[in-house]
Amino acid sequence: MKTLHTLSLLILICLLQQSSAAPVSLHIHLTKDGCCFKLSPPVPVNLVTNATLTAARCKQKALIVTTVKGRRFCVSPDLPWSRTQLARFQSSPLPSE
Repeated sequence: MKTLHTLSLLILICLLQQSSAAPVSLHIHLTKDGCCFKLSPPVPVNLVTNATLTAARCKQKALIVTTVKGRRFCVSPDLPWSRTQLARFQSSPLPSE
């Protein structure tokens, strides 16, 4: 009986360790209406395909960056990195019609 309890406890510990070691996606910090409720660390510049500010109606001011895989992350707009990314995408020339 002690062996069964010990084995059950060991299996439970292994399962908990496995689930806590799974990678966590940071792009879930963006609500459906485009507002951020939590900020992420900056994303590597070579992965960024777009950067926009959140709408004025949002409580949390943030820069929303989109990666090459289509994931969107919320980053503090006060960081120098954020200002550089925003300027980079705001100054992009519009495609000619």
